[in-house]
Amino acid sequence: MTKNKSSIRLTRRDYGILRDAAKYGMVVPELLQAQRFAGQKPAAVQSTLRRLYGHPPEYRFLRPEKLDAKRVYYRLTSRGCRQIGVSRDASRKLGMQAVAERYATTWFISADLAGGRSLLDPKEFPEQFPNIRERLPKKRFHTEQVGQTVRLGYFVTDLRTDVRRLVRQSSTVMRRFIERRWFDDYLRHDRFVFTVLTFNESKAVEIDTKLRLTFQQQLSRPLQSIGLQPAGTESIAVRVLVVPGLDTLIPEPR
Repeated sequence: MTKNKSSIRLTRRDYGILRDAAKYGMVVPELLQAQRFAGQKPAAVQSTLRRLYGHPPEYRFLRPEKLDAKRVYYRLTSRGCRQIGVSRDASRKLGMQAVAERYATTWFISADLAGGRSLLDPKEFPEQFPNIRERLPKKRFHTEQVGQTVRLGYFVTDLRTDVRRLVRQSSTVMRRFIERRWFDDYLRHDRFVFTVLTFNESKAVEIDTKLRLTFQQQLSRPLQSIGLQPAGTESIAVRVLVVPGLDTLIPEPR
């Protein structure tokens, strides 16, 4: 029996790491430290990952992939999928755009506000969101705890998208949510936030300015028409965050 095929005892944290890999499509060492190793040194992260991926060519539960010129991420192997009872689809190699999106999602959910955010599929909670009958984008909704308040949010990742196009698409998405009246309670009580994840400060400022203005111009009337916004108040809470390390994952347009 080869070393990689030998049985190793997995800890609760090991299982958590494998489930993270299934949920996000990857685990990234520097982000994993915030997720699962708070207060510990990077060496503890690397030691755990080495035990989970073993040695090439027959990796154990995880296998390394190139993230950029200096970094790697880890995705599930078929054995890793079996170990946690998920479809082998969770072990598929990601394309370039998917890598950037999954990286941004992992940072936003698990590292930016460690322990404070969770991915959410509203259709899995029909009692709370009874009016949703249409397909919703996957891995875009989240909840977050802010003090004693739980907010619902929707986020998009800027993959060097033209700002006007990004703002237009964002406004279209929010208008749909308002007109379908899916999230009235959250909107009515200022507990809905729209987030854009981008890669540098200058673009973040531009997106923030134009998105707030467009939401005010295009969403105020739809909100007022269904009694969700007093005249003169901000239409939707907007947040634009810079994801550290995202810029190297999105090629510059030629």
